[in-house]
Amino acid sequence: MTRLLFILTLQFLALTSMAADNDNWQPVPSWPFIYQKFQKAVIYTTSDKKISATANIHIKQGQLWFISSKDKDTKLQAATSTIKKVVFADGKTFMPIEDRLCAVVREDTVAFQISRLYHDIRVDMDRYNEMSTSNTGAIADGIDLPGMDFTDFTIDVASRNSAEILDYQPLPVKEKFYITYHGDTFEFSEGAVLKHLSKEERNAYRSYTRKAEVISSNIDSAMDVYTTFFLK
Repeated sequence: MTRLLFILTLQFLALTSMAADNDNWQPVPSWPFIYQKFQKAVIYTTSDKKISATANIHIKQGQLWFISSKDKDTKLQAATSTIKKVVFADGKTFMPIEDRLCAVVREDTVAFQISRLYHDIRVDMDRYNEMSTSNTGAIADGIDLPGMDFTDFTIDVASRNSAEILDYQPLPVKEKFYITYHGDTFEFSEGAVLKHLSKEERNAYRSYTRKAEVISSNIDSAMDVYTTFFLK
């Protein structure tokens, strides 16, 4: 019993340390990934396969990259169309929205149907192009191979030196939010929100927006609107 408790404690500390390492991480041009290091993950495919891998999310493309099981120095890129969801060891879940993997911020069951709020972080290319030309072209574009099966990807990507990436400026990013409600998924914007509300709810929403500033790129605004109007 003592040995089991010790092992569980070590596992908890390892997960806590991993989460803390990533708390202050910001993607940079030479390493445009959600996580500073590739993380253990479980990948659920559209063909109902469950695959364990060491993976990361590329923020420019919003795609999954993972380390080859045959060659630890090779990173492979998967087509988003082959993925149903990805669950990382820190508990974060990513699902495909508009051909990008977006983080699931919250999931609820409302009237026997699933409602979700998603968060997408992507590169702000306009601001990026204004950055110093010394970093121009540093973002790895990857290769798009639509139609290939998840297991067929053999894209070689140059190995990155994690010690060098800290010298680069954080990538400028922009955020988008999406909502799934009554089986429909839509971008969080005033127009889209109003289309999914009844007449009475629209009046309540307009009254709500007069009292509170709603910003479509702000997570607090997205969460407030989601919990106020889409959990009923």
